[in-house]
Amino acid sequence: MNTRWRCAVLIVACLVPSLTVSAGWWEVWQAGMEFDLDSAREHALATIAVDPSSADAVAAASWWLANIEDLPEPEEVLTAVGDGRDPELGFILERVAARLGARPPAGALTTAELAGAFGVFSTLDLERDVVPPDPELPPLGTRWSDPAVPFRLLMRTADAWHGPPRAMIADGVFLVSWTLEVAAETTGWMVVEARGGYNLEVDGRPVDRRRNCGQVDPGAAWYRLRFAQGLHRLRLEVASPNGPEIRLSLLDDQGRPVKGVTRVDRAGEVWAVSEVTEALPPASDELSRRLEGEDATVPEYLLAAQLARVRSDPESEYRWIERGRVADPDDPWAALALARHFIATESGVPGADRARNIGQLLRAASSIPGSRLFERSVAMREGRREDAENILDQLVADHPDDSRVLRIWVRETVRRGVGT
Repeated sequence: MNTRWRCAVLIVACLVPSLTVSAGWWEVWQAGMEFDLDSAREHALATIAVDPSSADAVAAASWWLANIEDLPEPEEVLTAVGDGRDPELGFILERVAARLGARPPAGALTTAELAGAFGVFSTLDLERDVVPPDPELPPLGTRWSDPAVPFRLLMRTADAWHGPPRAMIADGVFLVSWTLEVAAETTGWMVVEARGGYNLEVDGRPVDRRRNCGQVDPGAAWYRLRFAQGLHRLRLEVASPNGPEIRLSLLDDQGRPVKGVTRVDRAGEVWAVSEVTEALPPASDELSRRLEGEDATVPEYLLAAQLARVRSDPESEYRWIERGRVADPDDPWAALALARHFIATESGVPGADRARNIGQLLRAASSIPGSRLFERSVAMREGRREDAENILDQLVADHPDDSRVLRIWVRETVRRGVGT
């Protein structure tokens, strides 16, 4: 089935260019919000297959990942594209494969050194350089026995997320680190996914500092890298009052795992030459630069907002949505995007004002059938259970075959049955 679908997409791309050119993330999102998952799925596959280097392909893949539980054959997207893809597209597709295979994403470093805690004030201590240099760390293999005494262990995780286990969490800063041996000069991308804040250091040089990842700074930060042959040292100082976590991936320009890079336990005193700089992946970078320099349409601004959402970058997402609302204040899709943003993120807006804003936005987006899903979510959050049940009943009556609606209905039916 997967091979047949890929061939069909390629035939359509060659014989009917007008159809594939018109398909993009915008058509994917519209079809999804109009409860036409079949069309959304077809648009997503075509968008990814026709131009895998485009921002639309990245956004379409992000839609696929977000709706993976509602698609009949979620694995078919993995065969829709070969080479020539944007690294961020490869990054997302690998997360699709990881979800389906119950394994860590390829390219993510599953084994890391974990040491800590250092200092006593979590995020505050990230500003105070409380983590000692490598020669002053506890010996590798130092076990945890007392929250006041730093440990240092080699740990492997099932999902490549690294951080202190719940039983070992203490206020302070933890160090997640790797020593890598590079067989030949390598260029590519490093992606740091974070929950909390971090200081990134590569080969003894500070590279970046992030705070409140996923809330203020992006939750997935991209860096362009060049590693010379030899040993390299990556250190991430991480902290969060809720327990920090970090996942680091090394990818080539197609978003696949870099080759010839191996984690080793050897200590080094002199590290090989490296260059690591913060940079957006190519498709996102090209779109951002273009939109910064010219006026655009609401779909283009919302595409940029979706790519920011992919990187868990709420500030950029909000900025692009607002640009779209300025371009057309009456566009219901921009209103829906802003409502979704407010529902998904925390902000400094007081609760009553926040709820009022979301309600106004959803009313402005009421012509879009999918806005009812968000209305129900808001009603549940605000404790208006009767309103939520009425909305769900109407959704079931209007869209009885939509898997998202059915999944909510089954969950609520079970809950009501348990409560009786």
